[in-house]
Amino acid sequence: MENTLKNRFLFFFRPARQLALFLAVFSAAMFLFAPHPLAAEKFKTASIDDIGTLIESHEGEIVLLNIFASWCPPCAQEANNFVRFYHDNPPSSGVHLYGISLDDNKSDLSAFIDRKKLNFPVYNCGQDFVDFFEIQSIPTLIVIDRAGSLVEYRIGVASLKELNQIVEKYK
Repeated sequence: MENTLKNRFLFFFRPARQLALFLAVFSAAMFLFAPHPLAAEKFKTASIDDIGTLIESHEGEIVLLNIFASWCPPCAQEANNFVRFYHDNPPSSGVHLYGISLDDNKSDLSAFIDRKKLNFPVYNCGQDFVDFFEIQSIPTLIVIDRAGSLVEYRIGVASLKELNQIVEKYK
């Protein structure tokens, strides 16, 4: 009698175990082989309000805004410096780097991100951003310190050494 009860119990739960195993394997495969959600979305379109909220969310941390466009040769020149900088200073270090693209052509921006292998978050902003920060030329680097104050506004190509000096200055 006890053996029969055990067989019925195992019979009832065997399909449940098999289903659980199937779902676990399927979920792992989907996670490992599916494209990363951020990989599909190379950049986000943002307003000046969105960027303000983003900056405010990092109170007590340093924020760097790299303003660029895909058609700007000096911007392309400095892109590798920002890729390396972001690799060496991940967000967990208290330093947040964001690319702010002024591109009108979204496909050009997407191709630029791929070509330059940008590894940091990129936002595509419009005229409201340009007006608010009075962008006159690109590339431009805007630095927000831990208190939330704009402390640096630099026009021109930023070297990796300069980026590291800025971070050390405001840590």
